[in-house]
Parts: sequence; structure tokens; C-alpha cells
Amino acid sequence: MKLRAGDKVPVIRISAVRALSRFASDCENSDILDLFLDMLPLEQTVEVRKTIVLSLPPSNVTAQAIIDSTLDVSESVRKAAYCVLASKFPLQSLSIKHRTLILQRGLADRSVAVSNECLKLLKDEWLIKCCRGDPLELLKFLDVETYEFVGESVADALLKAGLIKVRDGENIQQYTSAEMAEDSARCTPSIQLMEAEVALYWRMICRHLQMEAQAKGSDAASTMGTEAAVYAAEASDSNDLLEQILPATISDYIDLVKAHIDADATNRKVASTFVLELLHKPFDHEVDQYGDMVVIGDGINLGGDKDWAEAVSGLARKVHAASGEFEEVVLGVVEEIARPCRERTADFMQWMHCLAVFGLCLEKARSYHCIQGRATEPAELLQSLLLPAAKHSHLEVQRIAVRCLGLFGLLEKKPSQELVKQLKVSFVKGPAPISIIACKALFDLGMWHNLQEVDRVVGQDVLSQHQDYDITSSPLNFSDTDGISNIKLLDLLYAGLIKDDWDNSLASDENESVQGALGEGFAKKCISKSFITVMRSMWPGINGNAGGSAYMVSNMRKRAVQAPLYKNEMEDGNDTGKVPEVIEEPPLECGEEGLAIRIATEVATFHTKKTPAEKSYVSALCRILVLLHFRLSEQGAIQLIRRLLIRVAESVSAEKDLVKELRRMADHLKALDRHPDQEMSQDQANLIFGRLELDFNMDFNVSVEMPQTPAPCSTKPTRRRKQVRLEEESSDEDSSPTSVVPNNLGTVSARSQRASKTAALSKMTAKQPSESMKMMKMRKAQRLHHEDSDGSD
Repeated sequence: MKLRAGDKVPVIRISAVRALSRFASDCENSDILDLFLDMLPLEQTVEVRKTIVLSLPPSNVTAQAIIDSTLDVSESVRKAAYCVLASKFPLQSLSIKHRTLILQRGLADRSVAVSNECLKLLKDEWLIKCCRGDPLELLKFLDVETYEFVGESVADALLKAGLIKVRDGENIQQYTSAEMAEDSARCTPSIQLMEAEVALYWRMICRHLQMEAQAKGSDAASTMGTEAAVYAAEASDSNDLLEQILPATISDYIDLVKAHIDADATNRKVASTFVLELLHKPFDHEVDQYGDMVVIGDGINLGGDKDWAEAVSGLARKVHAASGEFEEVVLGVVEEIARPCRERTADFMQWMHCLAVFGLCLEKARSYHCIQGRATEPAELLQSLLLPAAKHSHLEVQRIAVRCLGLFGLLEKKPSQELVKQLKVSFVKGPAPISIIACKALFDLGMWHNLQEVDRVVGQDVLSQHQDYDITSSPLNFSDTDGISNIKLLDLLYAGLIKDDWDNSLASDENESVQGALGEGFAKKCISKSFITVMRSMWPGINGNAGGSAYMVSNMRKRAVQAPLYKNEMEDGNDTGKVPEVIEEPPLECGEEGLAIRIATEVATFHTKKTPAEKSYVSALCRILVLLHFRLSEQGAIQLIRRLLIRVAESVSAEKDLVKELRRMADHLKALDRHPDQEMSQDQANLIFGRLELDFNMDFNVSVEMPQTPAPCSTKPTRRRKQVRLEEESSDEDSSPTSVVPNNLGTVSARSQRASKTAALSKMTAKQPSESMKMMKMRKAQRLHHEDSDGSD
């Protein structure tokens, strides 16, 4: 048989191998096993190789030969190898390296038949027989901490086959339970560390549910009727299950990850890889009915969600905690994903992803120095990435690029000329979503670098930083693109505020408009002395401003009030980005306390007798005043505004509801005052007025307590008691009904007619009984007459 195993005819070799296989498992016949192992790599015929693989007995020596056969060029040989591994080699008999190698090759095999055979091995033999159907126990046999990719492939295959089911009560929240402290009522999170296979298990489940929900949602969007409803219900079920599994908040998830990072260096290395994976993950998108890609989310922050971007940056800061390490890692990712953008081969999704990552770095960088000396210099990124993106043909790319320009300008020691010019052009020429972002960016630059400095970088000649900043009220020509950069920043923004033809049809939020963003910006920037100037210049009937029709006056008043009101109503809206972490609290001149003092002194200058325009102007200022907030650290401003509120209340004493609001504000300020009984000196007040450049004489002889409003007298007239006189009239036949004689002479005629009708009806009904009696008497007389006649007969 050994000689026939080397025959030149394949059929004879196959028969010889089958005959020898009966003796191959015998230890005394090791030469037969050696013959098979020598023949297998040299055999040219597929069927002979397949027969040899099926004939090999299970042992440590043959295991390697069978595993090598999983790379055979023939599909049938590879399939036979997995059959032998399933039937002859239990899971525990193989090493971890062999287990992972078998699954890595089998699940990724190009042949469906081979991959199905490997899945059958995984499911029937290893999972059900060896691990009693527990996927976590199976993952422990694979050492997923070392062979993470294999663990992901196995979990993904089991999830697609429906072999992993989340039981009731199983979720990630059980690892982030809160414990009650013994000495307080505060709950402190108690983190239970996960093993590697548990972490991979939950990660793959969450990824599978998210992808399944997204796929079903896309199917529902592309179909109609009952089929669409079924797909939508399946997507909703997947999302609900995902919500039950995940931690309650993003902060809980970050706490869980940070606890594992602090555990050991290995976890930190894994977390570093995880951070890179998150940074490389592009925006989620879906395809509409026209075949176009539509971004899911806000299209600005990483991942399309601000909370998610905050979570990623917090995790990255924790993993890369060394000085400058965070910026180095993120800019390294930017350098990698920006290559297609520089080469102009990237689509709009790649542009947006690159700008989102760079925006995250700009938003979280501590200073401009932290992003210098990295993979790419900041100035180069400005010229090769940000400015071209701001001129991109896709509007979503322009919007996120303008946001990045604003963040970049905040980090610069002095804003770049090209940056300021591009923001001005985007503000004037862009559609509403881009104009809104550019408007916010320009306001931030003006507040951070000073208005004069921003104007100086574009060639405006500004003599003094402390000179009055007058606003040009004449209309500006927005059609001249070249001349836009030569307009002063505040003039440009004010011209946008009074511009009536903004197209807000493309705004992402129906409640957001360009004028609303301008109003929010003026509420922040015009806290300076230009605030009152803006209000006076816009209010009809003040300082000689023309009024017009009632409709025009109403619109002008709304526009004038819009600036301060939007600050309070839209304070939690989307910003162009946060000011760098090195920024401290604004000083009194730029804070809400300074604005409150300016408004109070403006209102106090008006006398009690005012014109209708002045009354509406003062009332609007007071309604803004009661919306402002005071910091506890500004004790001097709190004491000063308490005294000014007395003059303010006197100026609007006719409006009772407004006086009540001012009294509530005074009570709140009294609670904030650390020394409410201490008198404020004239020098202290003059010092604050000097900082605000105000010239105001205040009377310090009056009390700081608000006067009590007397209860208004009742203007309701007293009711007169009606006098009623009853008269009784009698007649010969019957009594007449009772009549009511009113005091009101105007109703005597109507009452008399009603009484006469009643009396007439009564008399008619009174006559009816007498007539009936007469008829009865006549009939009785006739009957008696007939009876007498009959008797005589």
C-alpha cells in the first residue's frame, strides 16, 4: 500500500491512502503518518490532498498540517480541513494561536461554502458543545485582549447568525452603579472594571444594534406603505434596546472608560487606539431618494453631536494627559485625513470630517503655542485647508469652515488679515446658515481682540483704542465685494442688523435668523458704551428719529429691542465655538453688571413726564434690565445698582407690573449683597462710573429700600338698591293682579302696557263663570217647562 500511495494514477493513490488510513492512528505504525505528512504538501491532485486531510488522525503533529490546509488553493480541500477540525479536534485541545488562526482564516474565506463550514464549526462544536452556548466563555478561549480582531470577527458572526441574545437585566449600566455615601446624601459612582472579553462583547452588541437600526431606517425611508412601517418598527426596536444597554449619560460612559484607563498601562494603550479610531470615524450619513449623501447630525461637531464631541475630547485628554500631547495626536490625525483635501480629490464628506477634527483641536487647545511645531504649522493649515474650505461649492463645507476660522482667530495673538476678510465676505455673501456662523465669529473676534485691533489688521486707521466708536447710520453697499473688507467691523454688523432682505429660508433652525444672531452678538458686545447709542439710534421718536405708520413704528421698536432680548433667549444656542480655556471672566465694563448700570443711568435721566416715544423707550430698557444677571464677585456694582433702582422705579412708577419686577430684582440684589446694611460712599460710586465712562450725579441721602406701592383705590361704582312698590286694585267682580311700579321712568311705559294686558286677561277669565251659570239656569227652566207640559197631558 505504501508503494501504491506513490502510483502515478490519482485514483490508485486515493485508494491506497484510504487503505492506509485504517492503520494511521496506531502508534506502532508511525511510518504511515509520516508518509501522509510527506505526501500532503507535494501532492498535485486535489482529490488526493482532500483524501489525505480526511485520513489524518487527531494529534499535535497532524493539527498543524490540517490548519495549513485551510490555505489550500482548492475550496474542497479547505472545506475538508474545517470538517476534520470540527469532528476530531475539541476546542480545549487546540492552542490559543491555533484557535484564532482557524477562525481568522475561515470567517474571512472568499468561498461562501468554506466560511459556512467554519461558522458551523464555531457554532455547533465550540459554542454549543464546548461552551454550553455562552458567548462570553467562548471569547475567553480566544484571548481577545491579544487577538482583538479575531474576537470582533467571531462576535460579529454570532450576532449576524442570531446566536447572541441580550437577556433581561443585562446592560452596561450594571458596571456603573451609584453608591450612597454614609455621611451625606450624595451618590458617588462605583465603577466595576470589565474584563477584556466583556468589554468587547458589549462593544460589538452596541455596534451591531446601531448598524441594524441605521440599515432598517434607510430601508424604511426608501420604501412605502406596510413594508416601510415594518422596517421603521424594527429600527425603533433596535434603538430602544440600545438605549437600555448603554449608560444613562455620556458622562457615565466617560467615567467608565477613564476608570479602565487608570487601571494599567495596557488599557491606556488600548484606549489610545480607541481614541484614534474615534477621531478617524467620519460623519454618519444616509442616501436620499435622489442618490445624494445626507449628513446625519449637526454637521459641525465631531460625530454630528456636541455632547459626543465633548466626550471624545474628554477621553482624549485623559489618555494623552501630558502637556501638548493632545494637540500632537489630534493634529497628526488632521495631517493624515487632510491630504485628499489639499490635493483637491476629497468629496464633501471628507472635507467635513477633516474640518470637524481640526475644529475639535482648535476648540480645546489651550493656546496658539500648543498647536505650533506639530505635523503641520497652523499658518499652513489656514492657507491650505480653512480658507479654501470657506470657498467650497458645498454649503455644509463652508459652514463648518467658517466656524473653524472663528476658532482659529481666537487662538491667534493677532487675527490674520485673510481670516477677517473671509469672515466678512461670508457674512455678507453667504446664505443664512453661513452668515449666522460668520456673524458670531466676527463678534467673538471683536470682543477677544478688541474692535480697533480687528479693524487695524485689514488696513483701517484707528487712532486710539479708547476713542469713541461711532456707528455709521448711512446704508452700506453690500454688492461691492472688494469694499466689504474696508468697512469697520461694528459698522458692518450694525448695517446687517438694519438690513431687511436677509434670506433665512435655508436656516437650519426655524427659530434662528441672521438678525437674531446679530441681536445676540450686540447684546454681548454692546455691553460697552455703544449699547445705549445703538438703542437710541434705532428707537423711533428718540433723538429726532422718524416714526412713520403704526406698523413701521412697531417693527422699529421690535428691531431695537431684538439685540438685548436675544442674548437671554438664545444664550444656550449654538456658538461658533468656546473661547479658549485661558479666558477669565469678563471685567465690569464688558459684563452684564456694566450693562445694567448703563441702562439704569439712562432711565434715570428721563423725568416723570415723558412723551409716548420716551415712555416706550424707558419701558423697553427696564424690561431688559430685569433680565440681567449679577455675579457675586461684583459687590460694588450690586450696591450701586440697588441705589439706582430707586430712580428707575420713580421713572416708571405708572407701570405697576414693571415696578413689581424691579422690586423683585431689588430683593434679589439685596440677597446677593454681602453687606446689605453698609452704606456705599460717593467715591466708590464715582470709581465705578469712571470705569464705565459715565457722568451721573446720584443722591446718596435717599434710602436704598424700594418704596412700597400703595394699594389702588377701587373704581367700581356702588350699586343702587331698587325700590319696589306694590299696589293692589280691586273691582266689583274680582280683584286685579299685583302690579310692579319701577323707579326708572324710562321703563314705565313698557311696564304699564304689560300690566294693562294682564288686567284685561284677568277680567276676561273672570266673566266666563257668570255666563256659564246663566246658560245652566236657562236649560233648567226649559226642562221644568217640558215636565209640566207632560203632566198636564
